[in-house]
This record gives sequence, C-alpha cells and structure tokens, in this order.
Amino acid sequence: MSETGARRRSGQWPGQVWLPAALSVKYPAAPLALGWQYVFAAPGFSVDPRSGAVRRHHVDAKRIQRAVKRAAAQAGIFKTVSPHTLRHYLPFLTMSCDLDEHS
Repeated sequence: MSETGARRRSGQWPGQVWLPAALSVKYPAAPLALGWQYVFAAPGFSVDPRSGAVRRHHVDAKRIQRAVKRAAAQAGIFKTVSPHTLRHYLPFLTMSCDLDEHS
C-alpha cells in the first residue's frame, strides 16, 4: 500500500476535490475517492476561501499546452503543435498501422 493511499484512506490526505453540494451530501467520501481525483492535478494545494478546506485543483490548461510545445521543440518538430493536435494524430496513427483504436 502506498503512503498516499494510506493517507487518503485515513482521512489525512488533503487531496479532496470540490463537489457540488448535493453530491457531497449524498456521497460524503466522494471528494477523497480516486475516481473523482483529477488526472492532471495541480502540483500544490489551495485553500477554499468559503469553507477553509484544503483542496486540490486541476492543472491549468496553459501548463499542458506549454509542455506539449516544449516537447515538440525538443523532438525537432517546428510546426504548430497543441494537445488538440495529438487528439487527431492518434486515430491517424491507428488507421495507418491497422490497429483497432478502441483497444
């Protein structure tokens, strides 16, 4: 069991996500559940000004865009590249290699 997993289950993990009031009442453990966590989480935590709860938020989209552009430059790709470009590249790649895109 990882340290993060143990801390999350014990309630000491500050990585709660914000949920609408109805969901947080109906599912009180949901803000800590792995299924509700952000895939691209921000590196730090922030304090909710209304409740004072320490929460994790999603990473800013601009950070992902910059990382993709930096990776393209390092790979020697000098055309305009964005995360959206990757979305279109995957189906092209799977069709050209005769792969099933849903597998």
